Amino acid sequence: GGGNTVIEAMGCATPVIALNAGPRHAQHIGASLVGDDITDIATYWQRVDALASDSLARRSAGQAQQRRALNALDYPVIAKAYEAAFT
Repeated sequence: GGGNTVIEAMGCATPVIALNAGPRHAQHIGASLVGDDITDIATYWQRVDALASDSLARRSAGQAQQRRALNALDYPVIAKAYEAAFT
């Protein structure tokens, strides 16, 4: 998904696994937002399998990503960063 899709999922505590597939924005934005640096497809699928089979790990990952979204990616945080940059 795109950046907004990833942030929305994270904000809902739905864990996101994203691949850093290259230098272009669309190739790495999901991984950058999640904070993971998965660069190979085998590791990506291992992570998917691990979360798919472990509801506790899924919940924990979702909650951690939700905190990240609210603390670093939510609109009030971003607005303050823009305000500081313009000041």
